[in-house]
Amino acid sequence: MLGGFVLLLAASAGAQPRGVRTRWSQRSLTMPSRTLRIDLAPPDYALLDSGAIGEGYGFRFHGYDGNDPDDDPDEVVVTSGVGLAFGITPAVEVGAKLLPIRFTPNPDYLDLELYLRWAFVRTRAADVGVQFGMQLPTDSPRLFGSSVGLPVRIRMGDVGRLDLGIELEVLFWDADGDGDVDVDGNVDLPMALSFSVTERFYLGGQFGLFIYDFDTVSVRGGGHVGFTVGRGSPLVDFTASFNVFGAGRYTPRDGRWAGGPRRWEAVAGIRLHFGL
Repeated sequence: MLGGFVLLLAASAGAQPRGVRTRWSQRSLTMPSRTLRIDLAPPDYALLDSGAIGEGYGFRFHGYDGNDPDDDPDEVVVTSGVGLAFGITPAVEVGAKLLPIRFTPNPDYLDLELYLRWAFVRTRAADVGVQFGMQLPTDSPRLFGSSVGLPVRIRMGDVGRLDLGIELEVLFWDADGDGDVDVDGNVDLPMALSFSVTERFYLGGQFGLFIYDFDTVSVRGGGHVGFTVGRGSPLVDFTASFNVFGAGRYTPRDGRWAGGPRRWEAVAGIRLHFGL
């Protein structure tokens, strides 16, 4: 498998450029046709880097501060997610997170995920699409998950780019191990604003709300930076980002918020694009 992967990269390196834009702010919601992308970093900083389904790409370091006195606030969780994506047509892209791994603590293979994104509106200034996601039961206690979302990308001249969307997730799992299947419904509302300072260097910030089981609200805020090497095929993005999360539970009866766990997350990785 590894040998075939290396041969594929070698063949792709000599392929003709398929139109992947060098400038981050000018890229479309879906890749050009016959374009392969290897994701060792988040594909974007919105719907493909947020929620319970669709996030986890790249090399990640997590810090967690919970309410349980047994929690170790200094413990750092190290994970990675490696994915592949392919442009079928200029408006249709499919992808998979194939190697979701937790290195520490308790090494494990996490949940495999698939997605399909269709851009049904494509203009010079904006793209609007629909995105379907699926989480397969390769890790417990999660049994199955699916999602449907509406990604939007707005290009502001040659400099600015706004990614936003809304996604509904449904998760099936046995949280307490009693054999009964629990069903959770989540709503994900991410947003990312990026600026291409030069043709190859970009930076920006991201913000989001994640409503878990229509009960607990998690707020995310952070920043990202990236640099692009190459032009056409191959095209490589080096990127890093940082997020902080805060969570709470709102009780409608008394109209108050109760504090929840807080955590931080540092992400680093690369994206590689090849025209086939």
